[in-house]
Amino acid sequence: MTSSSKSKTSPSDNTNTDSPLSFEKVRLMFKETDKKFQETDRVVSEKFKETDKKLNKLERLFTSQWGKLVESLVEGDIVTLLKPERNKHY
Repeated sequence: MTSSSKSKTSPSDNTNTDSPLSFEKVRLMFKETDKKFQETDRVVSEKFKETDKKLNKLERLFTSQWGKLVESLVEGDIVTLLKPERNKHY
């Protein structure tokens, strides 16, 4: 492989494991790790926001559907059907 066909590599890819770590190599590795952590934080934050939106939507849907169910049960005379004297045969 010629030098012109080499792809770009990160600083950690250029570290030789046989040579001792210099202060500069360690600093670059920490810098690279910090960037990865920041990216991970950004992605996780976005996912939390998406999840929060979905949960809020589900909560609104459940709350509104629950209200409709209770209203329909009351309108359908469920109170009379559930009276103890009506269910003595159980």
